[in-house]
Order: sequence, then structure tokens, then C-alpha cells
Amino acid sequence: FGWYDPQRAHLETTDNRQRWAQDKAALLEVVPDITLLFEIEGIPVLDELARGVKYMFETQEVPVWLCFAVQNYLDTLRFFGPNITKVLAEFHRFNEITADLLDRANLADYHQNDAKKDLEDMRKMVTVKLNGVDIFTASRMALNRSSRNDRASRSSSFLLHNPLFCGLWIHYARVLLHQTGVRYAAKPGAVLHAVQLYTAVRQQQQQQQEEEEEEEEEEEEEHLAPVPEWPDLDRLVAMQGLQAFFVGTEPPASLQAHFKNYCMSRGVSPANWLAAANRRKGK
Repeated sequence: FGWYDPQRAHLETTDNRQRWAQDKAALLEVVPDITLLFEIEGIPVLDELARGVKYMFETQEVPVWLCFAVQNYLDTLRFFGPNITKVLAEFHRFNEITADLLDRANLADYHQNDAKKDLEDMRKMVTVKLNGVDIFTASRMALNRSSRNDRASRSSSFLLHNPLFCGLWIHYARVLLHQTGVRYAAKPGAVLHAVQLYTAVRQQQQQQQEEEEEEEEEEEEEHLAPVPEWPDLDRLVAMQGLQAFFVGTEPPASLQAHFKNYCMSRGVSPANWLAAANRRKGK
């Protein structure tokens, strides 16, 4: 039946018979790769077309919504036309950036924990190329190693002609990365204590500057090393609110208060700072 040609299918000079042949070729070349989605491990993403094909094979029935999914796939091919292949570049770029980010996180943390395992599992998921070949082409070549027809040696067009799946994959992987990142950063309290330390140092610097302006005297005193602004932490505090990092609605006003706030965030009871007489009365 030939192969789908995006450079030719969008031409207005093609008649209905030629359009029908192109649509048929597009579906026939994508269905075998859809079946690989159910066999390849580590691909949890399924669009409506893939779900419909899976349902059709399992029940031997063609649901009505599968017809709409097929039409949506064909309309997408027509809409993008020859630009249909540009989405794949963004797909691979996202996976490469995500893989590099996960590699850095794994190098920075040698401790085995649930969050690290999630990062490693996600690293395997975003590995969509094996020796420079996408996993669909590699799987097809492995399954049809003994076959000599051109379909077995031809590169898969599933990702090349499927911007809906690529977009759904990027969305799923990005959300999973955010969820895993939150567990990775929040479990040891890294972000919490980073905000507390950052706020305490910046506050102490501001107090020193105010004292210098009031005294207007040049004296040799020990000063904290200047700490530049950290826009990401400032944005995080603005999003979460001060109550997410400090006890109360305002940050502590002294170093001693900052230390007490840190201890309480680590689970130390406030009763440890009560006077000894009060503790005896409580007993």
C-alpha cells in the first residue's frame, strides 16, 4: 500500500482517491508500532488512538470513539503537512535535557532511597534511543530480524508522524519529573532548610548594613560574606507563603529565633526552651 508521504499528502492537487490512499498508508504504518506500545516496558503513555487499538484487539470490536481518534490522527497529519516532522526534534530535545538533569541528580546523591529509585526509573523512561535508533525502530528490527522485507529494515514513523503522542509524552514526563523532584527535594528537608538559612543570612546582612548607616563610623568588624539574591528561592517563598517555612506568619527576627525555628522544623519540642522552674511545675 506504500508509505505515507507528508510532502505529498497536503497538496491541493491530489484527488480524493489519492488522499484516501495516503490516509490508508498512514494508518497501516502506525498500527504495528502501536502494538509495540503494549510490549515495550517503560512506556506508560497511551493516547486515545493507542487505547482504541488495544481495545479492538482485546475485544475484537471497533468502538465508535476509535473512529474519532483515527480521524483526529489523520486531521493532525493534514494540518501539519510537511511540518509534521518538526515535533520530533522537540521531543528528543526534551528527553535529552531531562536525562541530563536526572544524571546530575544521581551523581549528587549516592544514598539509596525511594526518591532515587524513582529518578532512576524515570531516567530509563526518557531513554528513547538505543545506539542512536529510536526504541520503536530497534524493537521492530529485533522482532523481524529474520525477515528480509523492507518493512523490517525501514525506520519507524510512529514518533515522526505522531505529534499527539510526542506532546502527551512530554506532558506526562514533565509532570512526573516535577512530582519526583518534589519528593527528592522535600524528603530530606533540603529546600526547607535552604530557605531558612538563606533568609537568616540575608536578614543578618541587612541588620549589619542598618547599624553601619546609623553609626557612620569606620570600624574593623567581622561581616558575613555577601550573599546574592536567589530568585528561585524568592519565587518559591512567594508561591508557598512564609508559613510553609517558618513558625508563624513572619520570619524570626534574631539568630536565636532562627535556630529555634530550625529545631522545631526538625521535630524538637518547644518545651526545651522553657525555664527550668516552669518545666518542674509542669511535671
